[in-house]
Amino acid sequence: MSDYLRRVPAGSLDQFVVGVNPRSLAEVGRVIHGAQILTRSSPDGADSVLAEMAVNDRIDLRFERMVIGSGDG
Repeated sequence: MSDYLRRVPAGSLDQFVVGVNPRSLAEVGRVIHGAQILTRSSPDGADSVLAEMAVNDRIDLRFERMVIGSGDG
């Protein structure tokens, strides 16, 4: 997370949510601090759990802007 924060300016009110495959949860949990971590199995499971959270938690009403970074490697 510290590498990300050195590259991307973040404010004190910013929220971080990370979606991962359950097989990666332990490894991600060791290096990501201060973020909500969501898991889902299946192809594109991490992406789909993030999209579902954004809709269910009404991110559009709570934030002016949302940034999604996605990658498998």
